[in-house]
Amino acid sequence: MNTQFQYSALFYILLVAILFFSKKKLNTLENRIYSWLIIHTFFMLIYDILVRETILHLGVNPMTVLLVKFNLATIVSYPMIFSYYVFVITSKKHVEMVDYNEHPNKAYFDQTLGPLIFILLFTSLVLLILPSEIYLDGKHITFGGLGYYLGFFNGGSCIISWIVALLNLKSQEKRKKYRAIYVYIIIAALSAILQLFVIPYICWMILSFGFITVIIYNTLENPDINILIKLNEAKKQADEANKSKTDFLSNMSHEIRTPLNAIVGFGQALAKEDISGEAKEEVQDILMASSTLLDIVNGILDIQKIESNKIEIVNGEYHTKKMVNEITSLINARIGSKPIDFKVLVDEKLPAVLYGDCIRVKQIAINLLTNAVKYTKEGRILFQVKAQNEKDICRLTLQVQDTGMGMTEEDLEKLFTKFQRFDEEKNINIEGTGLGMAITKGLVERMNGKIDVKSKYGEGSTFEVTLEQRIIAHEAEGIEIMDEIEEIKSFDASGQKILVVDDNKINLKVAERLLREYKVTIELANSGSECIDKVLDGKVYDLIFMDIMMPKMNGMETLENLKNIVGFKMPVVALTADVISGMEEKYISKGFDDCLAKPIVEEELYYMLRKFLKENEGGNIPTEESKQEEKEENPVTETKSVEETNIEEESNPNDLHNVELLKDNNINVDAGLELLKDMEMYDMTLEEFYNELQNKIKDLTEFKESGNMDDYAILAHALKTEARYVGCNELGDMAYEHELAGKEKNQDKVNEKFDELITEANRIYKI
Repeated sequence: MNTQFQYSALFYILLVAILFFSKKKLNTLENRIYSWLIIHTFFMLIYDILVRETILHLGVNPMTVLLVKFNLATIVSYPMIFSYYVFVITSKKHVEMVDYNEHPNKAYFDQTLGPLIFILLFTSLVLLILPSEIYLDGKHITFGGLGYYLGFFNGGSCIISWIVALLNLKSQEKRKKYRAIYVYIIIAALSAILQLFVIPYICWMILSFGFITVIIYNTLENPDINILIKLNEAKKQADEANKSKTDFLSNMSHEIRTPLNAIVGFGQALAKEDISGEAKEEVQDILMASSTLLDIVNGILDIQKIESNKIEIVNGEYHTKKMVNEITSLINARIGSKPIDFKVLVDEKLPAVLYGDCIRVKQIAINLLTNAVKYTKEGRILFQVKAQNEKDICRLTLQVQDTGMGMTEEDLEKLFTKFQRFDEEKNINIEGTGLGMAITKGLVERMNGKIDVKSKYGEGSTFEVTLEQRIIAHEAEGIEIMDEIEEIKSFDASGQKILVVDDNKINLKVAERLLREYKVTIELANSGSECIDKVLDGKVYDLIFMDIMMPKMNGMETLENLKNIVGFKMPVVALTADVISGMEEKYISKGFDDCLAKPIVEEELYYMLRKFLKENEGGNIPTEESKQEEKEENPVTETKSVEETNIEEESNPNDLHNVELLKDNNINVDAGLELLKDMEMYDMTLEEFYNELQNKIKDLTEFKESGNMDDYAILAHALKTEARYVGCNELGDMAYEHELAGKEKNQDKVNEKFDELITEANRIYKI
């Protein structure tokens, strides 16, 4: 009877130990302490069995008394280790299900081990000093003495500490979770009573230790590690897929914006020319279609930024009346000839100047109003701007009411879902991607605002957005607020110099055409090194537009070299078609003074030039003589062709302007004209394409042979763009494959496909 219960408990503890240590588990703090408990219980049971068997065979003597004292020390240490377990799991500093090596309070719990070890050693030493007694009655062994009763006192103290720890738990869920401790308190108390007063020769306390150790095993939170591994792998794949999506969107942004740059730029220039009424309308249609396409691209980029939490809220002072006028002007244009009564009501309490992100506030209002215009065939749209002022905070409310189609309850539930549109069969002619409301909700949440929607199908909808903005001024003292939106038109900036740096000649020509309206002196550079040479030669510019994606030396590297030039203080604006995921902020953080997206929008260019250039009050327009002098002093650098071993050296004898010849040789002239809109521009672009083709193939060969895949990808991108401009679609497609291979640093694929690229280039050059 002295050891039968111990053997049973040992068997169960052994099974639990095998299960616990053989199974993969989390390296949590709770698991670490439990492993101490299970090891301690296992060896405590073995030692207790050995001590009792020794006493039965050798009787009571000084050696067995000493063994009993050590046995008491092992028994007393269990409730103390368990007390540490209770202390940890009920501590406010404990974070569950976190790897111990990454635990935010690891140092704190490491420090608490010192006092625990000290108390264990001190208690063991006291038990060795205090007298202990052994009573042997046949095969029944009982213990006594001061050390024995001290152990019960120690256990009682531990129980009290557990009760206090549990009572301090404020969360009911945690109290339920640690119900095993309540069970152990009851079991420990009953075991002590049985040990002291009922059946003293059975070691009830040790049995209770084994019992509670088994119970705790079933309370440990250890999810299937194999599932966690699979989840981590799935998460990794999802992250990689998300990165691929981001890279794809970034590339598509650049792909779409590059041809749009030419379409919008030349369209804006043509709109100012003295052309026939029908042609002027067609140009306006081109600009409207380009604007729609640009809105779609921007929508996709905005939702990607919101999802990746990289959309930036840039706060600043803004004039509320001017903002409302700009919104009203834009929406009136979008309503056009629709039979819609558009009314605007502005609260008299609306402060004149607020502090917040005016661009995002406008974007929210325009998204709501545009949505109302789309889904209202006729009737009324009411735009209300309300204000609730308290101290220096204005609760700005934008409310849009319409008498349009309205929404069902089912539609309302999926209103803010991406790419979601309602009644698509009925609304097939309504433009849009279904991103507007998702973007609006994302922006409102990013600005800590609130959006509410009420709608009734067939009767209309009401959208209400509330944002908190800081009040700067209730009245516009000393600030001129325009009653109408500022007209975007060129101003006289003559006498000031601008340098445009871009490796793509088409982009250079677009920029030159748009900048010409401002009467500035324009210089062009087709590489970062040429830009640096100009600055080193002592040339001073009032503004530099720097393309980011250039071969050999990209825009950021060029800027870094410019900054190293002693005394360099010229403003540099990043010129890029890659405006995804906070890239604008990235460029500015790298030292650029600002960022201008391609395709260049006339309004954005206007504000950029307003920011960095001065307007000449007297209209100081340079004379033709001064223009000629300036041109002779600062000629625009033209890149000359060089010999290329991979392409036949004979010059091209054919007439590049023979449209039928080009079409017969699989060059899609119509596609080129669709992009460039002008035969004269197409001829000029085609001639430049031929002149530059040898240089590009030569540079691609050098990058391939040196293993420079970064510059290879950039140059392949430029070749692809220029080939598609002139209708060489097959060459463009091949170049696109090489661009992707270069970005992936897949030199094997580049080598495998390079001869095909050269063969197609040779074929085109012979035309």
